[in-house]
Parts: sequence; structure tokens; C-alpha cells
Amino acid sequence: MTKNHKNFEDPVYKIAQKHFEQDEGLEKVIWITPENTTEIRFIEVTRFTPPLGTAESYPILPPDGIEVPCPMYIAFIRPEEWQKVLMHQIPLPEGWDLKDHLVFYNSNPPPASVPKIKEASLQSSYKAAEHQRNGIEGTVTRLVREHFELEEKLQKAVWIKTGITPAIRLLEVNPDTPASGDVLSFYFPPWEEVPYPLHIAEVTPEEWRQVERGEIPLPEGWTLENCKIFSREMVAA
Repeated sequence: MTKNHKNFEDPVYKIAQKHFEQDEGLEKVIWITPENTTEIRFIEVTRFTPPLGTAESYPILPPDGIEVPCPMYIAFIRPEEWQKVLMHQIPLPEGWDLKDHLVFYNSNPPPASVPKIKEASLQSSYKAAEHQRNGIEGTVTRLVREHFELEEKLQKAVWIKTGITPAIRLLEVNPDTPASGDVLSFYFPPWEEVPYPLHIAEVTPEEWRQVERGEIPLPEGWTLENCKIFSREMVAA
């Protein structure tokens, strides 16, 4: 590990520890450590991200109270897709290379040299997570408003707030949607107007009632717990 990486070591361990605490599906955190780096790059292997067939990276903010001396980027990937990365079947983001990296596992705590985060630090970290969610919430509200304007028959939009991954998951209820008996989500990569990975699924009103009764399952990692339901009146106000 280079001297430059030594400067990153403490915040990297703390951030990895925090992510393991927040994401029950997280199996490992890979810290990409090229020799000449001006970024912190993470790959997180978690069961709570949908299969994408790619390893897209995007910027994240560190928890409040953890100072990071450079920009941070993260890519989320499922365990089976991580195996494809290792077999070079799924490419890493441009400039990322597994030649130099460290792997943290959920079963292994950070080294003893890294102090355990105290309760005050944990509260600060939760505040940072809340700030990040607020940024996403503004984007979600604007996006939902646009969808209501475009779709006259759209009855409601359900924001699935799952896990720590800064992605937007929307389940939209629309009588014009063909009934399929399933909830299929479609992935849209981040772009300028929506700087987060976006997953959208549409169901009919009857299928939505079946989802609420647990008769139609949601995509893996999605749950109605802590979801937010937008009506046309809410976003028009």
C-alpha cells in the first residue's frame, strides 16, 4: 500500500464498517487501490441490488464526521455478477483495475488499529445518510411530478426506499399498463437530470392491490416497508 493509500486507510475502514451495518445484504467491499489515485473507489457486492449486467459507478458522499481527502465513487453489483467480473465477463468502470485492491468481508471487523465508531459518530453518520436521502427525495418528487404530467391515467407512484444504495426505485400504478401478474423493473443509468440509477416498474391497480396483499412479489431487495406513496394531488400542491 502506498503512502497515499495510508492517508485513505482510516476513513475507508470506517466507511466500509458503516456500510456493513446499514446493508444486511452486503457481502464484501472491494477497495480499488491503484498506485496513482486521486479518488476512493469501492465495489460493493450486495444481494440488495438488482442484476444489471454492468458495473456502473457514481459519486457518493462520506458519512458526516468522516473526513475524506478526495472524491468517492461506488459501484454496486450482485454476488453472481461479481463472479462474472472476476472472469472478465463484466467489465469494470473505465480506469478501474483489480490488480491492486483490498477486500473487506462482512464476517471480518476492521483492524484493531481503527477505533470503533462511537454513538455520537453513528448519529452523525445517520445525519449524513439523511442529507443524501433528501437529495434523492427532491429528484424523486420532480421525477414523479413529470410522470403525472405525462401520464393522465397514472394513479400513484410508490417510492421504494430500500437499503443504502443511492438508487431510485419507483413502482407506478397505471390502469393503462398491460396486466402481467408480475412486477418487472426497468433500469435507466444516471443522466444529468437524474444523477442516480433509476429502476421503474408499472402495475395495474388490481396488481397493486395484490402486491399490497403479498400475492405478487416485488423484485428482490424491494419492500413496501418505509415506502412513500405519491398521489397526483400531492405533487400538484
